[in-house]
Amino acid sequence: MLTALIVDDEPNARELMISLLAEHPEVRVLGTAASVAEAVALLRQHTPDLVFLDLDMPGGSGFDLIKHLPQLTRVILVTACAQSALLAYEAGAHDYLLKPFDRERLALALGRLALFSPKIRSSEEVSPENCLNLALSHRDKAGQLTRSRVEDILWIEAEQNYSRIVFQHQEREVVIHRKLAQWEKILPLSDFQRIGRSLIIQIPRIHVVRWSSREDTVVSFIDSSRELRLGRSAALRLRAVLKG
Repeated sequence: MLTALIVDDEPNARELMISLLAEHPEVRVLGTAASVAEAVALLRQHTPDLVFLDLDMPGGSGFDLIKHLPQLTRVILVTACAQSALLAYEAGAHDYLLKPFDRERLALALGRLALFSPKIRSSEEVSPENCLNLALSHRDKAGQLTRSRVEDILWIEAEQNYSRIVFQHQEREVVIHRKLAQWEKILPLSDFQRIGRSLIIQIPRIHVVRWSSREDTVVSFIDSSRELRLGRSAALRLRAVLKG
């Protein structure tokens, strides 16, 4: 279980974060603060795993709070200023959320957090596999939250700032507002390989590769009827990967 504090001077922003985090039962909100002073007072009572930290607040910047945080507490900066967001890593933050952000971006941040944080990774309830699955959280057409398993991904294709995910047993594909570069940061590189500018494929799921011609290669997958056609450059890259 991750414990979290929400520090933001805007009531609506705090309520929104609480609402979004309610979709993640592995995160427990310990409290909220509207200023640096309130946050410092909360830190005297709690040692959270994570702080969602706004930057622009009355009585002090969010950056002022970081020096008061316990060493193992991670920070996700929440800001409406893109320029300030670029300073997040220099300030010691683990990640940042640029307002307005969506639930998919929040899930990605939580997935990164669990994947790279030794303290959180040691939790029985929040394993790297579970948090990678969080990054696949999305809403279906009926508005219901769906969580798919990372191990069921066959391939991911880039569509500008979005990515289209093809799963082993799902006929309908999922489109998420996320770039391939973001997927590369959280997917296990031992299984997932980028074989072109717009394609990531899960290598252990490959069943047969039919090298029909220099311009037409077809990939089939274990226990799936889905097939992937590759262009020449992607096929050459895949051949190199398979040869090891």
